[in-house]
Amino acid sequence: MSNSITFGPEGDEDQPLGLGDLVSNADPLRGYPPPSGPSTPPPENQPCRPRVRELPGPAAEDPDPLVWVNLTGHPVALSSGSQNSNGRIVVNQDGQKSADAILWDRWKDHEVRVVVLDADANDEDAPAIPAEVAAAMEHNLDLTVHLGAGGYGLDGEWTGTTLRGWPEGGRLFRLRTAAEYRERRALVAKRTATVVNHQHAAERHRPMLDQIPQARNLADLQENPPASPPDVIEDCLTAGGNTLLVSKAKGGKTTMIHNAVRAMADGAPFLGRFTATKRESITVLDAEMPEHIGYRWLARQDLVHPEAVNYINLRGRASSFNIVDPTTREWWARRLEGTEVLVVDCLKPFLVALGLNENTEASNFAYALDELKTAAGIGEVIMAHHAGHNGDRLRGDSALDGWLDVAWVISGVDHDDDTARRFSTYGRADHDVAKGRLTLDPDTYHLTYATASVSVAQAEVIEKDNAVRESVVEYVRAINAQGREPGIREVREADGDGGEKARATAIRAAIGAGELIETKVGRTGHLRVAQAAR
Repeated sequence: MSNSITFGPEGDEDQPLGLGDLVSNADPLRGYPPPSGPSTPPPENQPCRPRVRELPGPAAEDPDPLVWVNLTGHPVALSSGSQNSNGRIVVNQDGQKSADAILWDRWKDHEVRVVVLDADANDEDAPAIPAEVAAAMEHNLDLTVHLGAGGYGLDGEWTGTTLRGWPEGGRLFRLRTAAEYRERRALVAKRTATVVNHQHAAERHRPMLDQIPQARNLADLQENPPASPPDVIEDCLTAGGNTLLVSKAKGGKTTMIHNAVRAMADGAPFLGRFTATKRESITVLDAEMPEHIGYRWLARQDLVHPEAVNYINLRGRASSFNIVDPTTREWWARRLEGTEVLVVDCLKPFLVALGLNENTEASNFAYALDELKTAAGIGEVIMAHHAGHNGDRLRGDSALDGWLDVAWVISGVDHDDDTARRFSTYGRADHDVAKGRLTLDPDTYHLTYATASVSVAQAEVIEKDNAVRESVVEYVRAINAQGREPGIREVREADGDGGEKARATAIRAAIGAGELIETKVGRTGHLRVAQAAR
């Protein structure tokens, strides 16, 4: 730290002061501000003592100096500072080295200004650029060439400190101006950020290289065919597949989705007809309804295994699910890790929130879901979408047909007649589901399906079977409340809905759905209601 000593009008220059020695008797009337803390009034008729003013030390070395390279063949006179002033380096100041003797690689990361002479002061054309300089320019975008119109001064020394106007005016071999310094710092910061972003992107995508599958020969596939797991929902949701539910507005899409969630969570038949494989982790993303309504609608399905379902409400926050962006998709992949089935209700709010055109860009979101599935290890996706005017096909981007494996269609939507609604499927499943009638139980909101070829009486049989199963579960619950587990034969022969054969079938269905638990006492089976169903 350097110091400068200043004196008042009557200061005593012969009296030495140490570092940090401050004036204790400064007079504000003379223009010397008193120091903080206690002070002693000055003796009368005594001059003010000098005070020490600390000055900042030299600035730290500039890591990105402006580099001037002198190729004029003559020494240059610097207008300010030394050859290596802070923020500037002059290479070959004496002008004795040629271009091939300059270590260009040393300065490749700096802003370099090469000064050459114009052979003829009256020639407006640029001189030939030395080959070494041209080569250096290929590796350094910040290397520029300047013309120095120099001559001999009155003292006989060469001066090359003026610029003829190509490419810009100003003095040669000077320091950066304040504006140039700010611009350079901004440029370097931008380039550094770009490099860091590229490195981060490369590191982020490096694991993806391990996911690129190896090609398999067809002969090998014939000898060792890949496993064909059963449908998650018979003829409605293939293993690892994508299902798109299509219906007109207020056509019952959410109720249909909740019925599918119940079927997979409990292992119960979907729509009372299609076998469903039990899933342990189902995540529902709801961007359409307020949280309290969405929860209430899902809870009224009365799931036996509600612990298998996770509910995330994104109404008003749909833009947070921007899986089209790789970084956001990576974050959601971590959040959804462990999910077996992802349910999206529904597509439209996400398209609006992300600014995607429904007619041309809806498939961008859908295929990003495939990337998310792979990254998070998700098995299947069910997503709801609005139907077109005819009610039988999806609305907007036709490329969604290429994305889906199975489409569920709710047609015949008539808000004055709920019995007119029909359900059907099309796609890549082994069998398309023919158009059949949907029936809604107003008490449980459970849907049942009956094909058009099945009579109304047969559809009523399906509903009756479900009623018998509920009667069996209620009987077991009542006996359990008495502290006893009834035997299977007792439940089968008890009074209630259905005959003995129907009740035996209902018992097997309730055990398979996890509603009842069978325990063996000797060779006799006894029943109790599952804890989740109580």
